[in-house]
Amino acid sequence: MKVLWVCNVIFPEVSKYYGVKASSGGGWQNGLLKAIKNQSGVELSVCVPSNKKVVERKKVENIDYYSYYQKTN
Repeated sequence: MKVLWVCNVIFPEVSKYYGVKASSGGGWQNGLLKAIKNQSGVELSVCVPSNKKVVERKKVENIDYYSYYQKTN
């Protein structure tokens, strides 16, 4: 099963790849991510916010991450 998850936080695992600071909130999302990625038969793609106006794809720990633009202060 393919799953696309659109999040409002960036996970610590990929924050360094997008050059942004990992979110300090959304701890439940980190736990859910770990639970989903350990499920067999699940192809997970996650959309995370970035301050860049270009969509970037990164593959980290067998998960496809896509960025979307979100203005930050």
